[in-house]
Amino acid sequence: MIGARISLVVLVIATYTCAIAPLVAEEPSNDSTLRSGTLVALDYIHRTGQYRDKRGELHDFTLAPNITAQYLNTEVDLRELPLGIVLHFTAGDESPNGTLAPTAVEDDFTRSRRDAPATEQQRQKFAEFTRARGLAGRIEQTDAATVTVAFFSIDADRFKKTWLPEFAVGKDAKVCVANDELRTWNPPVDGERGTVTKIEEFEVVEPGSAGVRMTFKVTNMLEGFRRGRIVRIFGPGWKVQDQFYGESLMGYGFGRMLHEELKENPAKEYPDQFPFRTEFGNFEKPWYRLREGVAPPPYSEHVVYGTLTSVDSSDGGGKFALDRTGEINDFRLIDKGTVQARGKSAKLSDLPLGARCRFQLYQDEQGKFTQASLVSDAFSRLATNFETYRVLTFLREEGKLRVARQIPEVKDYNGDMQRPPDIGACELRVNEQSRVWRYARAASLDDLREGVVLRVNLSGELPGKPSTCTDIWLGGEIQEATKSTAAK
Repeated sequence: MIGARISLVVLVIATYTCAIAPLVAEEPSNDSTLRSGTLVALDYIHRTGQYRDKRGELHDFTLAPNITAQYLNTEVDLRELPLGIVLHFTAGDESPNGTLAPTAVEDDFTRSRRDAPATEQQRQKFAEFTRARGLAGRIEQTDAATVTVAFFSIDADRFKKTWLPEFAVGKDAKVCVANDELRTWNPPVDGERGTVTKIEEFEVVEPGSAGVRMTFKVTNMLEGFRRGRIVRIFGPGWKVQDQFYGESLMGYGFGRMLHEELKENPAKEYPDQFPFRTEFGNFEKPWYRLREGVAPPPYSEHVVYGTLTSVDSSDGGGKFALDRTGEINDFRLIDKGTVQARGKSAKLSDLPLGARCRFQLYQDEQGKFTQASLVSDAFSRLATNFETYRVLTFLREEGKLRVARQIPEVKDYNGDMQRPPDIGACELRVNEQSRVWRYARAASLDDLREGVVLRVNLSGELPGKPSTCTDIWLGGEIQEATKSTAAK
């Protein structure tokens, strides 16, 4: 039986990542709270990632809103972490969905040279990144007219030196509601102008605290101004602006949020609206049970990834090996259950055995997750989210294809087409058996040049056998792949 707890990061990240070649050597550690591994995937928007330990096992991590990664001895956004570096994680408690929630993330340089200065350029880049999005913190207290916020930072001394000079009692600031991924909705509109009434410094006792709290007097108390909620603060004179498309919790301008997993997630943000457990919350509640003749509600499915190992003669079910463990599980399509292969509706037999698939599952009468409402390959999941990869570099001798994750151009508020920033990055594993396609014709690994856009299908992530690209579709072949059976 598939375990009830499947990591949220698996849902978000595992769609896009493959395994990589063997790791660089790591220094042994006697500290049971320290975990180390090579960085293989990052989701910039959901603040999640994956690393491989020295045994080659894949692990997920999620950064809490108060935790910032450190690189070159300074705080950085995940966008600044290069794939392939060794990271060290100070292990905190696992989140309710089983994902590691570290209390510190740092590279070798930061860990071994705490007294070495970081490049001022890197430090300034993070300051500019923060200024454009607002300082993040958690509401500690509210009353009829004031909101008290404790700020986040891994480096309290640097936070005070950088930001305290910009605030003073009597000055104005803007308080904007955010979620625990530090994403805001619409800061120019969904926020309140406030006046600083009090600034306090206090001793830091918990990781991620800046040791600074401020109280703001506001005109209106927004729904999101509740104790324990996350906010971002734009300081006096700062430009209050939306986060980029895809990073923001709202689509802007004339475009809608094309990527399903980047939209505001009601099951995560408003769990009380759901009377059952979801992948995102209500972990104490039971999963939704299917009812005959009733379509299952949104967010009620249990999502897992696995390798398709067999399809029965009726084409209505089969078996798959669960990612990472290799545990064999039975499944059967429910009434009106669907299959997607290379971006189109298909039959189970259209999916090649050995393909890594995404399974949306429900419990059967025995409580096992065997009832599938959707089975789809990696290409289809990327297509559903209008997502493609862009080649950053191809390390052919190492079998590593490093790619950025990108979404389509969208119209901004002025009606101009803009390319949103990359939403993540990952390393894909390739070998000489990986097939490359361009316009229904065979291409070669030599065509994997910097800047090339692609989608992929994968083999499963099994013990001792990491996931590998089985098929790679380039450029225009991304569209042609849905019409051609050449790769079957």
